[in-house]
Amino acid sequence: MQTRSNTVRLYRGVVWLGVLAGGWTAAAATQVINLKSGNGSVGGADSQIRFTAATACMQPLRTATFNAADFLAARTGPNAQIINPFSPWIAVLPNCPTAKWIAVNQQGGPYSALYAIRFDVSLQCLASARLDICWAADDILGDFGSGIYNPDGLYLTNSAYPGCVNIPGSGGGNYASETCRSYNISGLVATGQNWLYVYVRDGGCAVGGLNFCATLTLDTPTGYIQGCKFHDVNCDGVWDPVAEPLMPGWTIVLTNNATGQSYTTTTTGNGCYYFSGIPFGTYSLTEVMQPGWERCFPECEQYTVTIDCHHLDLVNLNFGNHRCQNTGTLINLSTGVDDGSGGLLPMGAPDDTWQLTCVPPGFQVPSLPAPAYVVAPIYWGGPLAGSQWISADPNGNQFGVLPQGDYCYEACFELCGCVNPYLYLQILEDDGATVYLNGINVTPSSPPCTSFVTPCTLSISNSPWLFRPGRNCTRSSSPTRRPSRPPPVSTWPASSRPRTRAATRRAPAPARRAA
Repeated sequence: MQTRSNTVRLYRGVVWLGVLAGGWTAAAATQVINLKSGNGSVGGADSQIRFTAATACMQPLRTATFNAADFLAARTGPNAQIINPFSPWIAVLPNCPTAKWIAVNQQGGPYSALYAIRFDVSLQCLASARLDICWAADDILGDFGSGIYNPDGLYLTNSAYPGCVNIPGSGGGNYASETCRSYNISGLVATGQNWLYVYVRDGGCAVGGLNFCATLTLDTPTGYIQGCKFHDVNCDGVWDPVAEPLMPGWTIVLTNNATGQSYTTTTTGNGCYYFSGIPFGTYSLTEVMQPGWERCFPECEQYTVTIDCHHLDLVNLNFGNHRCQNTGTLINLSTGVDDGSGGLLPMGAPDDTWQLTCVPPGFQVPSLPAPAYVVAPIYWGGPLAGSQWISADPNGNQFGVLPQGDYCYEACFELCGCVNPYLYLQILEDDGATVYLNGINVTPSSPPCTSFVTPCTLSISNSPWLFRPGRNCTRSSSPTRRPSRPPPVSTWPASSRPRTRAATRRAPAPARRAA
């Protein structure tokens, strides 16, 4: 045993022990506390050890079992004195080269004594505790011979054991050689202030003293996380063991939110995973998506979990995924089109894809979002193939009927997170438009979206900062500034064009324009 000063070292680093089959294991947080006699210089007082002693040589400290008053007397008694060893005492303990002999006075008075030294535990909860101690004593630890009232030489007090708890089998030893032992003291120490007591029994009326060093090794409990990965066929977030099989070979990631350190494991052949030996802390638990799948459960895409004294075993943290159904298909967002039949809606009908999400003051609408209506072109360009004009008013912009200001038209669509989306837009606007995808301005600059005759065109291929798994929305913000009188009829085009033409292609291949 290597002796150090009475210091506390706390290790909170995580030690990687390897990836097991479907699991990950780390070491617990460990606190190591080193204690020794002789904290100071020979001829002076020990700054950390106090005592209470018998008043006559060869007598036990008490002729009864120690009680709380005895330990209080030791904790509040005078400081032990650091002395040079007498002959034939062992001069230096081999495993404790920096420890020194102490006694009740500088003369090495031959009195039985109970020595007390404090140590503090910072870990909030403990799984195990071990005491390794080496000593030499004149004459011996614990009572011996006749009148054995306190046979053990080592005791502890703390908040859990305010009276005391003895360490069984801790008596014995002598002054001529070193005695070393290890004791399992799990459950005998507590968070906060603790005291270790060493009881030295005098057996003669010559001299008395103690030399020791001790190391306490304390470990916290660790956490356990378990879950499974299942094919959520109907994407309802509920695992059906009969119809929805578990899936091996998926990567699960555990990340400490405070340090950012991540650890990974893989679902086993039975489709489940586990992390064991997790130190205390708050973690994010996520999965690594695979091509061809979209996430159904959990809804927030990850779990946030805390491992502490009260939450050690977290189970059934499952992930459910669903095969993408619309890979390589076209999501038609064209205005004025019936989503069910694919045909054109009648004039004045509400568009079931595009809705109003903002209107200027003065426009009367019960609530937002509100329907956008299919209208006939007035002086606008004729419709692009497969689209129709839409307006906030079923009659269209009839020269002054609609309040001036911004009108927002929005359509939303669902994307799997595992494919490369492609968005193609052709837009006619009266009087101009600002285009957004998921709240980001994507308005083309050439040609600008300022014409109700010549369409502007927007193409967006796979872009992770624009598209996202699940719900996506594209929005056109159109300011109405049309005067109360229309432009000359001679400027009206002969044919009509759609107000908005939009299509979303979900495929990794190069996009093709909608017809």
